[in-house]
Amino acid sequence: MRTRRRLINQKVGLIGPRAIQRELRKLGLGKQTPSLSTLQRVLHRRGLIRTPAEVPPAYFPKPLTVVRGTLHALDWTCRYLEDGPKVYAFHSLNLRTRAGSQTIAADKSSETVIAHILESWKTLGIPCFLQLDNDAAFCGGYKAPRVFGRFVRLCFAQRVGLELIFLPVAEPEPNGEVEELNGLWAHAFWERRHFASFARVCRASPSFVQWYMMDYSPPLLAGLTPAQAQRTQLMRRLTATQIAHLPDALPITAGRIHFIRKVKPDGTISMLNETWKVSKRLAGKYVWATIFTHCRRLDIWYQRSARHDWRLLKTYAYDIPETVARLRPEFARAAKKHIGFWCGHNLGHSEFGLCQLNNDEIGVHRGQMTIVTWHGDCVTGLKLQKLDGSFRNGCDVSRGVQLGWNGQRQRGFNWRAKQGIQKWRRRRDRLVIEPH
Repeated sequence: MRTRRRLINQKVGLIGPRAIQRELRKLGLGKQTPSLSTLQRVLHRRGLIRTPAEVPPAYFPKPLTVVRGTLHALDWTCRYLEDGPKVYAFHSLNLRTRAGSQTIAADKSSETVIAHILESWKTLGIPCFLQLDNDAAFCGGYKAPRVFGRFVRLCFAQRVGLELIFLPVAEPEPNGEVEELNGLWAHAFWERRHFASFARVCRASPSFVQWYMMDYSPPLLAGLTPAQAQRTQLMRRLTATQIAHLPDALPITAGRIHFIRKVKPDGTISMLNETWKVSKRLAGKYVWATIFTHCRRLDIWYQRSARHDWRLLKTYAYDIPETVARLRPEFARAAKKHIGFWCGHNLGHSEFGLCQLNNDEIGVHRGQMTIVTWHGDCVTGLKLQKLDGSFRNGCDVSRGVQLGWNGQRQRGFNWRAKQGIQKWRRRRDRLVIEPH
C-alpha cells in the first residue's frame, strides 16, 4: 500500500496492479514480488479497485420459440476435391422433426439455391417459415437497396404463410441446428471417403441422406430417427402442377419477410442494403423487423426477454418500386374458419377485429367502424353493410349490433365496441407471428 501511495503522489504514471508490481521489482524483491492476481485481490479487498461485472449476453429471440407453424432452416457448406474444384452441399432441415434434404452442386448461384429448395419442398413439404443467413444467393445481393431476389420472390409465390426469417449478419450460432448437419455430413461422409471427381460425390450423396433419415438419431428426438419423427407431421408437398405454373419473371407477392438484427452502437440496423433508426439505448440488443409487402410497411419489434411481451418500437413506410401481386389461387392453401375476436401483428395498426366468413377474412376498421375484407393478407377496401350475402344483420360494431352469418347468430359475434377496444389495447403491442 505504501508503494501505491507513492505512485499516487507522482505527477505522471499509473497506479494499477501492473505499475505496483514494476515498482516492487525495482526494490529488488525478486521472486518475492507478488503476482498480479495477488495484487488485484489485495486492492479489491481494500476497495481500491472494482472487478468489472460480466455483461450478460443480449437476449436472442430464437425463431423456433417465436413462430407458430413448421419451421425449416437452410444453409450450405463446401469442400475441395484434390484437383481444386469446390463441392457445395446445400442442406434444408425441419427444426422440429430434424428431417433433412441435401443437394450437391458445383456453385451456389441463385439457380442452384432455387433448384435445391424446390426439391426440398417435394420431400420435406412446404414450411410456414424458413430461416437462413444473409448470403447473397438468398437475399438478392448487396448492390442496390430493397432488392428482392428471385429466391425471395419464389418463396412469396408458393403460398400464403411461407415467410423468410433472415438471421443476424455474421453470426452462425442462431443457425446452429443446420450448421450441425453440415458438420455431421463432413464427419460422417466426406472425411470417410475419397472422391476423385464431382460426379462420384453426386452418386454417393444419397447414401448419406438415407443413413441420416433412417439410422441416425438426433439427441432432440429421444431415440427416434428423423424419418420416424417426420411421419407425425402434416405436410403439403410441392407438386409438378405448381412448378409448371411458376412464371419465368416472378413478381413480388403479398407476404411478409422478417429480419433479426443486432442494433449497432449508433442505434441503427441494416437490412436489404438500407439503414433504419431504432434507438441508441438498445445498442447490442436484438430486434425483430418485419416487412409487409402488401401494406408497404416496416415494423420493428423488441422483446427484453422470453418472460416479457413484445414491444413495437418503430413503424416506417416501406415503398416498393413495383406492383405487389396477389397470390395465385393454385398456390393458396385452404382457408381456416376463425370465429370470434382476433387481433395481432398480422394486421395493420388501424384494425382491431377479425373473423372469417365463407373463406373471406372480415375485419372491423378501428377508425371508421366499418367493415373491410381481406383476401388472404391483402386489404380490398370493401366497406359495405352487406358483403356478398354473407351478412344479413347490421355491421355497426360501435353500437353493439350483433353480426349475423347468413342470418344466423354465431358464438363470439356479439361484440361491443368497448370490449373490442379493450382487447385491442391489451394486445396491440404483442408480436404474433403465425401462418396466415
